[in-house]
Amino acid sequence: MGFSISIPDKIEARLEFTSIIRSDYSSYFTKDDWYSLNNFSAEDFEHTLAVKLLSNAHQLKDKGDFKQAFIEGITSLEIALSDFFKDRLSLPRKLKKEMESFWQLPLRAQLTVIALSTEDLSHEDISKAIDSIKIRNKIVHEGWSPKKDIETKKTLNSLFKVVSNL
Repeated sequence: MGFSISIPDKIEARLEFTSIIRSDYSSYFTKDDWYSLNNFSAEDFEHTLAVKLLSNAHQLKDKGDFKQAFIEGITSLEIALSDFFKDRLSLPRKLKKEMESFWQLPLRAQLTVIALSTEDLSHEDISKAIDSIKIRNKIVHEGWSPKKDIETKKTLNSLFKVVSNL
């Protein structure tokens, strides 16, 4: 008495797909939408210098060049602070003259005043951005090199967040 075992020589799999066909197309792009998107992207749009420097600082951080990321990040901060008032305030000459004393304040004080006036920034991000100014100064004036660790990345990320909110 014997028995035999049958081993399958091919594997069969069966998949079922279900598709949903919508009759409401209002949320999809129309032909005109695609053309307007193309026109929008083709326009001569020029990023500000602060945006270009911030973008470059992000790339430097991603490459591990924290030293240069702090330098470019703080430079973008300085320009963003200046642009913050230029874009928002059309002041009479007398009031502009009164603002000159503000620009004589240290960068850390300028940042604190402006950043605290925006609602989207946490005190921790503002504090880390101020730390970034100190770090940049040590890099530039003392040749110091920041550690390549998670805390340094967090400090840079806070700086970038502050700049992008300005």
